[in-house]
Amino acid sequence: MPNPKFTSSPKKKAPAALLFCVVYLLLLSVAVLLLDGPAILLAVYAVMSWLTYVVYGFDKRAAQAGQSRVSEKTLYLLALFCGWPGALLAQYRLRHKTVKQPFKAILWIMILMNCGFIMWSFHPKFRDLMQHFLTVVHSISLQ
Repeated sequence: MPNPKFTSSPKKKAPAALLFCVVYLLLLSVAVLLLDGPAILLAVYAVMSWLTYVVYGFDKRAAQAGQSRVSEKTLYLLALFCGWPGALLAQYRLRHKTVKQPFKAILWIMILMNCGFIMWSFHPKFRDLMQHFLTVVHSISLQ
């Protein structure tokens, strides 16, 4: 009689949110290469995602220990400022902040705002505006 195969942990399917994240970051990488975008943008996403993942980990540990928690506003701001891939990964891997519906909805608003701003940053008018802003800041700093 053959022995049934046992697996220690069944493979979890990646949720659509993580697939969105991967596709977005791939498209962003292509845009940076083809549209001469700022390469530092990819580094900013990497650093902010790592930081956001770590903060989610601290918050999960604090929640389990009944200690002081990281404010949701902080988590939203980290997501808004390019940390949302880390937030989505933390939600999936750490199973943290996955149930509370208002949090999830606001997180997705932050994600869409970030994506919209980044897409707009590739537009020539945005680049002209930023160049003008940097020129003004530079002239003020020289005075």
